[in-house]
Amino acid sequence: MSEITDLKTRHDKADKFSKQFKNTKYESGEAQSSVIDLCRVFGLKSPSKKRL
Repeated sequence: MSEITDLKTRHDKADKFSKQFKNTKYESGEAQSSVIDLCRVFGLKSPSKKRL
């Protein structure tokens, strides 16, 4: 995948993410799902539940 395509894909995912959480009122209740979805924007694995 080219850098331009990759950047466009990332931008599209970030846009979708921002719209999904735009009206979030209960931040602590949405924290885990927002972190997981933000990781997906950047192509990262979801954080594990293990503590370091």
